Formats: sequence, structure tokens, C-alpha cells
Amino acid sequence: MTLWELQAVSGLPIFGCRYEECIPPDEELFRMRPSSNKSKRGELILPTVLPAALSHYRRVCKEAKLSRRSRATIPMDIWIRSFIREDEVSQATVFLQDPFELGVQYIEDLSEDLAEPFTDIGYMSPALPGMSEELFLVGFLVCWLCTFVLPGKGGAIRCNALLAASLLSYGERLSLAPVVLNKIFRTFRTISENHMLDGHDTVLPWQYIYAWVHIHIQGAFSCLEYLSYFSNRGYPIIMQLLRASSTLE
Repeated sequence: MTLWELQAVSGLPIFGCRYEECIPPDEELFRMRPSSNKSKRGELILPTVLPAALSHYRRVCKEAKLSRRSRATIPMDIWIRSFIREDEVSQATVFLQDPFELGVQYIEDLSEDLAEPFTDIGYMSPALPGMSEELFLVGFLVCWLCTFVLPGKGGAIRCNALLAASLLSYGERLSLAPVVLNKIFRTFRTISENHMLDGHDTVLPWQYIYAWVHIHIQGAFSCLEYLSYFSNRGYPIIMQLLRASSTLE
């Protein structure tokens, strides 16, 4: 897999600010950018939502009674319930095989309703009362980073990823594709060199690898075979594999 192929299938940026997982020291966390107006205070250099996200993380750890040693991560279900109303937490049902009942190869053009998201006018936020939209967005983005983009062992939320999630929530472009490709190569190397994998982090973002297989092996997955529809609109190829199923053993 090349870097260009990963970008094409995932949509993750190659260029941008360096991606790193860390908790900034206090002097960095609260460092101010000087204001041109001497009568006003400057602005925080890092996103203002980051201290709130770290505070929320600490409060969730305390309420969940996690030991100090295990506070580097929070189980996914505990994290989600700290943001979303209980009546909104439900089990998702997945239908894998040919969701649109169109067959493996569909001969007509895709419609906008099937391939593109839509806005529900009657949508209400599932967030808990008093939850700010900024913090809610950071909570979602850190879930996306820790489970979809750079999943780790146990599928838990990493406190160190809150910085990157906060930067993303402010529209900062992060160089994610090189980091993901590095994780894929490093994990495959670990698997190939070790007979016993206990204690090793061998979790991979398999969806990107499946999408890479999809662009090289025609018919490997039961899905709508319209690469040009997605690429012409700038969509990542992985969107083709929404609810797809493998046709291989």
C-alpha cells in the first residue's frame, strides 16, 4: 500500500500539522497569544475547548472509579454515556448483504439519495443537557480517532488523543495518512516476526486495508462498483464499502 493509495481510499490528509498524541504541560496549555490591543487579554494558542475536554475526561474517570494506573484510557461505553442521553444509546443493526437490493453490479447511475448524506430538519442533538456543542464535537472526534483511524488495543478512548481531537474540531488539518500507514506497516511487521502476539498491539484499521483490496481486486466485495462516482466528487473510496460484504472466503 502506497501513501497515495491510502489517501485515495481513506480521504485522510497527507499534509498538515504533525499528528501527535500527548497532554501539553500547563505552560503550553494556557499559553496566550499577545493581543494587538494592549487593553485586552490575548487568546489561547491551543483550542480553548482542550482544557474543558481534559477536565471532562478527569471527571469521567472519577465517576467511573477508575484506578490511577488505568486512567490513560476510558472504556468506550463509559465515554459515550458521558455525552449522550441514555434514551439515545441503542444497539445498531447492520445489514451486510446488498443493502439496496441492486445486485453486485448495478447498471444505472447512482442517485444522490443512495450515495450522499442528507439533513434531517427534525434532528435533535442526542447530547446531555448543558453539554456544549464544542465539547460534544471533541468527544465524537476522539472516538473517531481511537476506534476508526488509529484504533488501539481494547478499543478504549486515549486521553492523549484529546489534543488532536480539539485541533480537528477547530478545523486544523492534521497529517493523518502517514501516521496510519506507519501503523499498518509496523503492525504487519510485528505479526510476521512474533510467534506469540500476547502483549503486542496488533489492532489495525482494517477498513482502509479492505478498501485498498477493493481497488485492486474487482468484485472482492459485494457493493456498488462505481469508483468514478466517488472519486469525481472527492469522496474517499471507502464510502463505496458502506454495508458491503466480502465475496471472498
